[in-house]
Amino acid sequence: MNKTLKLSFIALLAGLCIMTQSYGEEQPPCKIGIVDIKKVVANSSEAKSIQTEQKKKIDELTRFIEKARLSVDKEKDPKKQKELEEKFTKELNEKRTAIDSEYTKKLSLAEQDIRNIIETTAKDKGYSMVIMKSVVLYGGEDITDEVAKAVK
Repeated sequence: MNKTLKLSFIALLAGLCIMTQSYGEEQPPCKIGIVDIKKVVANSSEAKSIQTEQKKKIDELTRFIEKARLSVDKEKDPKKQKELEEKFTKELNEKRTAIDSEYTKKLSLAEQDIRNIIETTAKDKGYSMVIMKSVVLYGGEDITDEVAKAVK
């Protein structure tokens, strides 16, 4: 449903763009660019850095869990075991929340940088509209390589 809605919206925008061309000779031609976001992100050193950092933090979290299990297993008193489990569970949840929050924030900033680069590239090259390549069936000029070069 969502994909169908997106495709319908894109078709409507493209239709409006074409209609405005036919009603006035003074308007510049409607130029549509397409971008393969996955390729841009894959070539982004910032995205790679964020993913590498996230993997390290997950590895640290895994080591924390292993140490916590060892500590709980060493304790013989059931009451103290339960207290340790609760303590480690609370600490694990706090760490996980902090890691997820930081990761989401960094991804959001990287995404905004990519969007800004796409917008700048589109304006510089005179595109009226830029659409994700994954939703385009036909047409448009692929500006993925230009955007990927601009993304650091």
